[in-house]
Amino acid sequence: MTTDTATPAPADFVLLPDGSPRWTPDAVLFDCDGTLMDTEPCWSAALAELFARNGVPWKPEDKPHYIGGTVRAMADRAAAAFGDPGRADVLEKELLDLVVEAVDGSSATPLPGALELLTALSARVPTAVVSNSPRRVLDIALERGGLSPLVRFTVAAEDPPRPKPAPDPYLMACAHFGVNASRCLAVEDSPTGLASALAAGLVTLGVPTLPDPAFPADMVLGSLRDPALAGWVGAWSS
Repeated sequence: MTTDTATPAPADFVLLPDGSPRWTPDAVLFDCDGTLMDTEPCWSAALAELFARNGVPWKPEDKPHYIGGTVRAMADRAAAAFGDPGRADVLEKELLDLVVEAVDGSSATPLPGALELLTALSARVPTAVVSNSPRRVLDIALERGGLSPLVRFTVAAEDPPRPKPAPDPYLMACAHFGVNASRCLAVEDSPTGLASALAAGLVTLGVPTLPDPAFPADMVLGSLRDPALAGWVGAWSS
């Protein structure tokens, strides 16, 4: 997996008066949880249950520290919160089982605009999902949302040598398609995922799960159903 070092967005990646950028990527790579699928509540429920089992209250202000991380990173943080770092391995397995159960038993749906956007993209450019979720969780989530047929390639947490925020997951997807990372677009909702995409050299579109006026993506939108985004993709050649 090789690519140029992180590069700025192409010079012509600018907003036109109608709000659409005038750059067409060679591939579009999405995060899953919180970007394509409304599964962040499932993660929150699993974490709340894990905390409850260990006699520690789960607080809403804890959530930002867990968004976008791997199950292992979450387990390490939880073990520290429980005052028992040595239990991280056990907590990792327990949290994974809780998340699988939460996603599999949920009515999670694609986030607004996700299904429509992927449908439009799939006829125009290669698409992939690049996630920090384990394969067990990722496959269930995409199947639940009806998104699996629209995605040509997926990267789960255990696939690359290093997960996000390292660049490896995005570089793996770019290598699969045989495209240069600097010619691809990453769509992310978390600082962890965005850091991965930027380190890999991709152009970035942010749709933050939590409000963040300083989210450092090349372009930031409130939702995947933003009319400017639909207009931009609609202008690409199929």
